Amino acid sequence: MVTFTAADDRRQSYKANQSRRAVNAARQRKATVGNVDWAMSRPADWYTELDDQEELSNLRSIKDTLVNQQGNRDFWTTDQDESRNAYQMLMNQMKGGDRGARMMDLRGLPAATQANPNRYRRGRTMFQDPSKAQGFFGDVGSLFSGNNRAAVYADEYNPFPKAGFGEQVYKDKFPIASGLGSLMETAENFIPGIGMAKRMLTREREPLERDLSYAPNPYDELPMLEFEDELETIAETPFIEEEPLISPPGIAYPGYNDPVTLMGDLPPIEPETEEIFNEEVFNKVFTLPDSTGFTNFPYAFEGPWDLFEAAKENMETNEFTDQELLDLLIRTGYLVDDTLEEK
Repeated sequence: MVTFTAADDRRQSYKANQSRRAVNAARQRKATVGNVDWAMSRPADWYTELDDQEELSNLRSIKDTLVNQQGNRDFWTTDQDESRNAYQMLMNQMKGGDRGARMMDLRGLPAATQANPNRYRRGRTMFQDPSKAQGFFGDVGSLFSGNNRAAVYADEYNPFPKAGFGEQVYKDKFPIASGLGSLMETAENFIPGIGMAKRMLTREREPLERDLSYAPNPYDELPMLEFEDELETIAETPFIEEEPLISPPGIAYPGYNDPVTLMGDLPPIEPETEEIFNEEVFNKVFTLPDSTGFTNFPYAFEGPWDLFEAAKENMETNEFTDQELLDLLIRTGYLVDDTLEEK
């Protein structure tokens, strides 16, 4: 006997909404803390805001994204041997002092130069326009004339808040790093000749104002999925008993309603695979979260694979790979990796 109640409709609606929530969370993360432009263009007080535990949770949320942006690979600075990442550049701006190399804006350079800046770089801010290359003798001649028609220059720019925007927060939250920096500066001043030479050779420079022209803001309207209506109360629905099949007129034959028994050779059973995106393996490795944090969320799905498939169905074609979607579901708390649990 098969029975259906209004609770089944509610369960399907709740299940669909949970998969949509997972998709929306993944899309929101990809467009915000997982997006370099978004991470580098937050207001100054966003980076220094403390949460309820007095921690810099906003800053921590974008750290991995900025750490993956490497100098002279993903962005360029006035130091040809730049080894810092974008997160270190942000922290340098936060503590203030406006010291060290600055980022450069390459947008005004020729397209060929922008495509391979390291190949055509010739100096601190100087690059070469390959379409106006003078050849060896032309380059030698320009050393004497001072006129190199192939030379193009990049402007310095600052995508972060003005230097020193979080100086006090930096001192409070990173006392060791702040203390070491102050100690090094003090030591330099006490070494004979070093302090004087430093003051003579160091040119005072004006901190750069923030430039956000590089970062468009397409995140105001994310393509979020709408939710289905969920019933607050469930009306009792009488049981519906399944009726036996009746032979349709014109195609009846003896044994129409009898159980069907398969005879003969069955197709070979495929060997088990350890591929993670296999329902059996997937359900062994992952579990749904505890009901404490998600109310009755776990009971809306038959298992981890059911949730993964439901989320995948709501994605745009090629929006995420299976691995990217899995990582996002784990990161946002919709799936739990049992292999990482402490024994």
